[in-house]
Amino acid sequence: MGTKKFVLLDIDYITQKGAAVIRLFGRQINENNRTITAHHKTFKPYIYIHTDNIILCKKELSTLNLSNIETVTKEDNGKTRDFLKLTLKHPHDIHKLKKELKNLKSVKEIREYDIPFYRRYLVDKGLNP
Repeated sequence: MGTKKFVLLDIDYITQKGAAVIRLFGRQINENNRTITAHHKTFKPYIYIHTDNIILCKKELSTLNLSNIETVTKEDNGKTRDFLKLTLKHPHDIHKLKKELKNLKSVKEIREYDIPFYRRYLVDKGLNP
């Protein structure tokens, strides 16, 4: 399907085949001004954790049901720090994961777990409804 321009009016997510799918609602920009619904199936929920020992932390995390674990460098209050970005299958898994992460000795801090999935999409993609 081709590219279409539209004014974003609302956003949410639905579950299809066990995976979260971002759903965008808007009005198409052209002479007929039709409503449009777009789906983004590849955007995945994630959180960050801060640790002093990335190798030990990755070992502890390997027992959890995560889609992906990657090391990322981010600015944090004027300092450059390494974080682990934990990607999950579905947004409802985040709160369960947060409880499990609190029990891991290598995890110092859990970040961005409280940002709703659809809002994270808007921020990451630079969109404003």
